[in-house]
This record gives sequence, structure tokens and C-alpha cells, in this order.
Amino acid sequence: MARDNILFERKNVFIKEQLLQTEAQATGARDEITGTISIVEHERNQFFRFIPFGLENVGIDDWALVTNGHSIVSFKNRGKDNDTLSVSPNPSLKFRYHFNINNIRSVRRNHMLQSIYYLVIVLKDGTKLPSFHFNLGGSRELLQLLLKYLPLEKSIQDNQLYVIKEDFAHETTTEPISVFDQLNLFDDSHNMMKRIKGTDPRRKTIERFSKVTNFLKDAFLGQNEFIPINDNSDSVMGADVNALMESFSKDLRESNNDGFEVIYKVDFKNLPEVTRCQPLTSKEWQMFFDNDGRIIDVKKVKERIFRGGLESNMLRREIWKFLLNFYSWSSTQDERIAIAKQRSSEYFAMKLQWKTMNEQQKQRNCLFRERESLIEKDVIRTDRTHEYFHADNNIHLEVLNDVLMTYNMYNFDLGYVQGMNDLLSPILIVMENEVDAFWCFVGLMERMEQNFHMDQSHIKHQLSNLHTLLQFIDAELANYLGEKS
Repeated sequence: MARDNILFERKNVFIKEQLLQTEAQATGARDEITGTISIVEHERNQFFRFIPFGLENVGIDDWALVTNGHSIVSFKNRGKDNDTLSVSPNPSLKFRYHFNINNIRSVRRNHMLQSIYYLVIVLKDGTKLPSFHFNLGGSRELLQLLLKYLPLEKSIQDNQLYVIKEDFAHETTTEPISVFDQLNLFDDSHNMMKRIKGTDPRRKTIERFSKVTNFLKDAFLGQNEFIPINDNSDSVMGADVNALMESFSKDLRESNNDGFEVIYKVDFKNLPEVTRCQPLTSKEWQMFFDNDGRIIDVKKVKERIFRGGLESNMLRREIWKFLLNFYSWSSTQDERIAIAKQRSSEYFAMKLQWKTMNEQQKQRNCLFRERESLIEKDVIRTDRTHEYFHADNNIHLEVLNDVLMTYNMYNFDLGYVQGMNDLLSPILIVMENEVDAFWCFVGLMERMEQNFHMDQSHIKHQLSNLHTLLQFIDAELANYLGEKS
């Protein structure tokens, strides 16, 4: 018996399916099915397979729908052919697919908001399989493999759709599918259309939403989500729909692209003008204090600094201590004097801990030695073109080294990570004081510590937010970067 030759395989591919609430409760089924997708070659024929996790050892006879002697899985409601479907108590079995790739009629490759690409496959008998989402990539490689074995050609009407050559002429002449149907919001779009007919404002809304890029589809509707329908909602919804769509027309620029209107840029003409104020002066700063030296209006001070900045390093030396949590905003003058004395004694106590370590102690602390070596290397490279750190044997470089080493003792769980020296250097230049620079650096790191975690989860989250903004502001550039990643 000939063995299967695996041409392509990718794990952690998932599909989504809307289940009735009663079915989900009875079977414990999930609306997201994860499994392995593969293309295998058997006796010179190529077969498409999708096997949900946990069903790898289940026989084909347990799930396959056999039609006319061919193993083609199809879950359309075939009416009279219902007797050919073997019912199984495991709901995940119906998502196990196995068919000859020659039965494919078309393949669509698209992507979600998070740049997760997915494939939609339609068979020659009209069966539309659920979307296969490639969480870890691989959709491009699978499509290229299908192009190798099948006469697929890119659709003239949709550059994301590939159609079998023999069906290509039919695809260009037949009546186009409603954009509402192409949304694939429901398990059975045709049945739902019986409930939303004609010029119903709800239908118009969804059709106009479907002309927008995947960003707005995912953002406003989500994947395969039902739209609540109320029998008496037509008149109320009509006015809201018109107002909503008018706002889209004002804020979004659209262009025709293969029959679809695609947002490629957001019009920022209506943004308010922002003018920069004059920098905050020392005289103006003193006016914010009461007789006890307490700041009267903290919110106003912060806004004033945000709008205009500060006029000099001398003023920054004082105000940064408030901004970086050296002083409390509610502290009085006398309290700040006491805080400064306490902070100074705490700093030198921590500094003494690592300064007094002998070589034997260091030899027993591998992590301390590694960080000490890394700090020494980074300090030498820090802003050497700046006059503050210029020249060899610079005393400021020694202070920079001492502050970083002391912070390593202060927050040993985090320790030192490359890049901290570049955050500390401007603080040290402004403060011109070792103790003040240390505690201001501590305040800054309390805000930015997550950026230095080894798993880089916070940075990845920020980059994800940046990508989302880019998709909204310039979807064309976002898609290009997604293709090149």
C-alpha cells in the first residue's frame, strides 16, 4: 500500500463556526476549532486535509460524506441527500476535511485586522468551507502549492480571489454575488436574507460596510457575528443608518479597486489647530505655589508644561523632580527638604552595598558580574559626542556607571537592560547631581519598566496598537508591510 507524501503541513490553523446555544451547551463545542492543515500526495493525487486537534486517530468513515464515489466533504443542506451524512456525537468531527484538490473551484486569500491571513475555499459542487485562519503564517505557501497543481488564475473582479481556469469565463460573466453575502456573517446567508430583504436599511448598512476594508469589517462587526433583528426596528434604524453613513462619507476617502470601495487614507482636514504656547518661566512657576510651598493647581501646571515646555535646564532640574515622582505634588517646602535628605541617605546606603563587595563575593554572584560587565561596556559608548560625556576619564561617565549599578541593586529583579543608559544620560545632564538623577531615573523606570521585560510582551502590545492605527490611517501601507513581514 502506497504511503502518503506530505507536501505541505501547518499546525495551529483555526476555523470559526457559529453554534446554536442549545447545541453548544449539550456538546460543549467551541466556536473556534484549531487543527492541522496539510496537502498530501497519494498515488499521484493530491488531497486537502484539515484535522482538528484530538481527532488525529479517528477513522475517515466516522466523518466523511461520500457523494458519487468521491470523498468530498460538504455540509450544505442537500435536502434529499441527508441520508448520506453519518451523524456523530462529537461536534468537531464535521470540521475534519479530506478531499481531492481537483474538486476546488476557487480560493480566496485575505487577512484580518491583526494581519492573520485566512483562506476561503469553494468546491466545484458549490460547497463553501469555513475560513481557515493561519495564526502562525503559511497561507501564502499553501496558495503557491495549489497554484502549482491547479490551473488557478487571479480573478479580474477581485485580486484576492483565484478561480479555476475552466470556470474563469463563467466567473466574469455571471451576476456578481451580493456584497452582503460576501461578508459571510451567517452560517446560512441565504436563509438570513429571507429575513432582511429589498431596500431594508439594515441590508443597505451591511452592504455599505462590506465595501470597506477588513479593518472596519472586523472592528465594527467582528468575525461571523449575528446582527440582532427586531421586527419593529426599521423606522428607528433608518435615521441612525443615514446619519452614520454620512459621517463615514465625510471622514473616509474611498477609491474603486476591482469593484470594491477600499479606504486608503483618513481625511484629517477637520482636526483642530494646535498652537504651541511660550515655555513656562521661573517667575510663572513660582506663582503656582501657596505660602507653604504647596502647588495650588496641579492639573493646570501639568497642562501648562504640556502646552509650552520649560524655558531652561535650571527650571527642568526643579520641575522634573515632580514629574518623575521624586517629590509628591502635594508636598510642602519643608516636606521636600526632608524628602531630599532621606533620599540621599538611602541612595548612598544602596551604593555602598555593591561598592564594598569583594572579588570572592562577586565570583559567587554570576548575574551581578554579567550586569556589571554590561553596564561598563554601555557606559563607555554613551553619548560620547556630547560635551557632557566627551573625553576620556570623564567624571560624568563614572557617575553614570554608579547610578546604573545602584539601580541594579535597587531593582535586582529587573537589573540592568541595554538602553537604560540612554534614558539616564539626559536626566543626569539636567540634574547635574548623582542622587537626584538616580531617584528621577527610578521614577521614569516605574513608567517604562515593562518595556524592558525579557518576553517583550509590552513592546509587542505597543507595536500591535501602532499597526492598528496604521491600518486605519494608511491601510495600503499597512497591507504592504504585512505582505513583507
